[in-house]
Amino acid sequence: MNQIRSALENTERVELQLFNYKKDGTGFWNELSIDPVWIEEEQKTYFIGIQKDVTQEKEKTQMLEKTLHEIDTISTPIVPVTDNALVLPLIGNFTDKRFDSMSTRLSLYLESAEEDYIIIDLSGLYEMDTYVVSRFFQISQLASLMGKETILSGISPNLALKTAGIVDTVNKIHTFANVKSALKFINSLS
Repeated sequence: MNQIRSALENTERVELQLFNYKKDGTGFWNELSIDPVWIEEEQKTYFIGIQKDVTQEKEKTQMLEKTLHEIDTISTPIVPVTDNALVLPLIGNFTDKRFDSMSTRLSLYLESAEEDYIIIDLSGLYEMDTYVVSRFFQISQLASLMGKETILSGISPNLALKTAGIVDTVNKIHTFANVKSALKFINSLS
């Protein structure tokens, strides 16, 4: 309400959404617009307020945000595949928001995880560039700090070419063409 009070005191336009209640107690979202109108003949300013019920739009927006969050969670599952390894299959596009979400979920999981190896499978990503590759190396460093070893799978020739310039980091991470080869490698170490 301070926003409305401030706009009225300063004779400014204000538009905002408020959660209100009907007489029967049910809640609804209300879009309120208040515009100042100067009437020259009366030398007065009047305020015209227009209200619009935007409950459906607000609920659809909230549902979309929830669905996008669920898709993000589903599209970056943490899948334990053996007693000693888990796979993080990545599908679709990789954004900063997705990286942050994945890093948070992975670090929380790793706090109590017994697996020693994390296989990050890149074969389902739509696009790969050196920036995205550098993000995976950050995940590898996070895992290493938590006592886990990172293995990259799904390394295509295109990805191999893009990572060639980051030789020192690539040499520290085992890479494989697919998850099956990575699991064979892990089993050979036991």
